Amino acid sequence: MTIVGLPVAKPPFRAPCNGCGVCCLAQLCPIAIDWLPGVTTPCPALETEDGRFWCGLIRHPSKHLGIRFNGDSILSPMIAKGVGLGQGCSMEDGVLDPEEVHP
Repeated sequence: MTIVGLPVAKPPFRAPCNGCGVCCLAQLCPIAIDWLPGVTTPCPALETEDGRFWCGLIRHPSKHLGIRFNGDSILSPMIAKGVGLGQGCSMEDGVLDPEEVHP
């Protein structure tokens, strides 16, 4: 898989997230696998704004999960915890060849 056009380079594993999007472009998180059955990469909930990628399941879960009421204030913190928000880059180094990832 070649990923081109990243807003910034992927940080080292567990370094602070910089919104490069490699994780969600290359693999689905457990939340997306469980709650968005049948989807493939790139994650369809991946959003872009202000020159970076964001997790739409955290930002707008009701929209991406097809929930008819706005449950974002309840769902967002649970999903954030489930995907490890704040724990740094989740994409281990070496999973993708550096030649495959181009800012």
